[in-house]
Amino acid sequence: MNIRLLAYTVLQDDCYSLSIWNGTNMKILTFFLLILSGTIFAEWIDFGIEGIDHATLSVVESTPSGMIIDIAIPGISITFSPMNGINFSYLGIPGATITALEPGYPMFPKVSFLSALPSDPSISCTVESMRTVSLGQIIPFPMQPILPENATESTPFTYIPSAYETGTYPSEIVQ
Repeated sequence: MNIRLLAYTVLQDDCYSLSIWNGTNMKILTFFLLILSGTIFAEWIDFGIEGIDHATLSVVESTPSGMIIDIAIPGISITFSPMNGINFSYLGIPGATITALEPGYPMFPKVSFLSALPSDPSISCTVESMRTVSLGQIIPFPMQPILPENATESTPFTYIPSAYETGTYPSEIVQ
């Protein structure tokens, strides 16, 4: 199977939704103010794609021998969030989801889809159009453990310094 991508380097916009019913719930108001203060320090880097406001993925062609996938990303948001003396940054792409190898590792947005493959596939990837955008020197926020819905206690902040010591992450990009 041969897969061709029309893509930008994929680095989810953190969407915050909050309802304040009658203004008397101080916990909700405090949460809202914390989120609002975090967005004051957000920066949007526009990739110059007109007509879209979120990441889109569409299958242009699919045959038994391969598929062509079009991925369009309008830009990326960077929200600075100091934690434990380190200036971390949340990276966000509207319409993408976050991912990391494991809790404590750098958290990045991703655009993904499911596809059926033959039992013994031969997969290759060709990037047809790519523009590299420098985000400057940033430290991506580490993925935090996902707690079950019935959890009553929070977990401590999880950060694995060795996951950040390799320099460029991920160390290889799609060629």
